[in-house]
Amino acid sequence: MFHPMRQTAFEPRMSADSDAPARSRRLRFSTRCLPVGAIMAVALLAPQQVAAQALGDEVLLPTDIFAAPDGNGLRVSPILILKPKLNVTGQYDSNVYNLPNGEIDDFLAVFQPDFTLVTDLPRHAMQFHADAQIRRYADTTAENSEQYQFYGTTRLDLGSRIALGTNVGLARRIEQRGTTGDTFATDSPIAFTEVRAGFEGSRTGGQLEILADANVRRTDYSNAFENGVPESLNFRNARTLDGAVTTRYEIGTGTKALVRVGLNDVKYLVDTGTPRDSWGYSALVGVQYEVSSLIDVEVAAGYVHQEFEDPTLDSVNGVDYLVSVDWTPRPQYLVTLEGGRQVVASPLNDAPAIIRSNFALTAKAAATDRILFDVAATFTHEDYSGTDRADRFYFVGGGVSYRFIENVVVRAMLGWRKRDSDLLTAKHDGIAIGAGFSFVI
Repeated sequence: MFHPMRQTAFEPRMSADSDAPARSRRLRFSTRCLPVGAIMAVALLAPQQVAAQALGDEVLLPTDIFAAPDGNGLRVSPILILKPKLNVTGQYDSNVYNLPNGEIDDFLAVFQPDFTLVTDLPRHAMQFHADAQIRRYADTTAENSEQYQFYGTTRLDLGSRIALGTNVGLARRIEQRGTTGDTFATDSPIAFTEVRAGFEGSRTGGQLEILADANVRRTDYSNAFENGVPESLNFRNARTLDGAVTTRYEIGTGTKALVRVGLNDVKYLVDTGTPRDSWGYSALVGVQYEVSSLIDVEVAAGYVHQEFEDPTLDSVNGVDYLVSVDWTPRPQYLVTLEGGRQVVASPLNDAPAIIRSNFALTAKAAATDRILFDVAATFTHEDYSGTDRADRFYFVGGGVSYRFIENVVVRAMLGWRKRDSDLLTAKHDGIAIGAGFSFVI
């Protein structure tokens, strides 16, 4: 999967790979709570709703009740549909640079055009996607930025429950202030280019299911500028390979045993004189259990190992894990808990890899078919291997969406963020308040 654009300030601090689309209940290896008072308020707005009801194997979810405009798109040929979308947000940020002291606040506008070209075929599927994020600040104009990404995916249905998928893409991104690797002294946000490709094969639908995937990602950093003087960041350029094989075996009604084995290889493309490459593996064993039509639980635990080329660094060994719980107490509510761990390339010269752990507790509540509330609380822990540094990111926020007319949704949101770190200059906190709209065709 391809990363979304770097989050705006009111969005939760999540893993870089947390761009999974919204979906109904299904098995997943990955990484959504509404306060009691808010639940009661929403319940008062929707007294006509009854207990959650199963639709065969499916459960009615808040996103099913909330009639978000999906748009019919524009048919450009007998088998091709173009789906344009535009998001516009106005926002206030209390700490634009995410500094521990001397915070600077500002207003900004975020424009996000989005185009998807999809096939309309009975079996196979292809998709081409392009989007951008354009940020414009009222006063701190040096922070203005443009990001974009293009990617394509294919899916071949070979029959006999076998499917093959591919993806390839290109993205231009920025390191948002206060995130991993950010250098506060640069004149503008650090920019980099990412190229990514992947392959997936699966055989599902039977008592034994098998899924295998392999991905490659390369990042190339542009020069940064400090007081107009260029500074090379090519020591951050890296290539990451990862792959995994997952098996699921049905051991009873609503219960599946899970086994996953994954490999990764991190290679830096510029020699700085200190070996920084690494490789590793992880193994997970767990279970997915459908407690009822309203509760889905997936838990797994195992072992993670990362070996470094630098002989002076000890290998990383520890517990690997994942947890995913979906709870739908009533059709208008969905509460989700997710967590997991991954090894990622480090943009810092003195740390060859980062061990990242994510936890997210979120909820959606549909008051009516026009009003949807959502809240989130997330925690991310980043351990810089080979150093004594660790960073901890916290986020709490929420929003409300209102379907104004058939093709337009307006939204308001509020978020608080905080970063604790063993590096004193990396600590910060801030709030963001925003409002905007989405338009689809």
